[in-house]
Amino acid sequence: MAMNTLSSNSNNKPFIQFREKTAETDSKRHCHPRTPISEADKISNAKAGSASSADHVDKTTLYSIARAAHNQGQTHFADYLKHYLGNTGRDAHVSVDEMLSAMPQFRAEVHELAKFKAKLAYEAVMMTRPDEAPVVPFTSFWHEYVATPDQSWDWFLSVGRFVYSVTGVVKMDEETGGVTVHYAVHVFTYCDWDGGRDVRIGQFRFDEGRLAGLQVTGLAREFKIRGSSQSRLIEGYTPVQGF
Repeated sequence: MAMNTLSSNSNNKPFIQFREKTAETDSKRHCHPRTPISEADKISNAKAGSASSADHVDKTTLYSIARAAHNQGQTHFADYLKHYLGNTGRDAHVSVDEMLSAMPQFRAEVHELAKFKAKLAYEAVMMTRPDEAPVVPFTSFWHEYVATPDQSWDWFLSVGRFVYSVTGVVKMDEETGGVTVHYAVHVFTYCDWDGGRDVRIGQFRFDEGRLAGLQVTGLAREFKIRGSSQSRLIEGYTPVQGF
């Protein structure tokens, strides 16, 4: 099957080739290391003993790719790659505010979702009885978003497909009648080395599918990525005026 190729003449963008996925997996795992050593670490250590010299060369090459990516501006990708190779399985933080700043399309989607949820909460506030506190919280479902290379090479490589939600509260001042909205954005994903890309960064070229192999041999471990934005405040809110 022919491969679609994405490339750039810019020196600070990685070269990537895509191969069609043949299967989807839902086998992501999260392990918390403990003292004394956990069962997950025992298994990982046992696997590491069976890793081949080629596996260790792959891991060394990936550390070099992480350094090259960092030098080219893909700093979050570099950090997550090193975290994966660190083999702890611990959760990693994601800066949602940086994601919103780097990807205007993502920011626009979040903005519309927050406006919609705030409008519903505002209507509920308007219907509160005199003996009730005029405060209504809101929470959205999780929504899927895909970071693409044209939006941000760094976030495309770092998280790719992820889910996001908004939570907040709409409150009316009982004296002035003014309404305020507080809301925050939350992001969740797994590190996703699904083998669908052939990555070239600087002088290094690597088949992403071999990253997953390092977990099989105990030299790396997948992890969860999660984070929340700073709280946004909208004063004097009305559905007509919006945010």
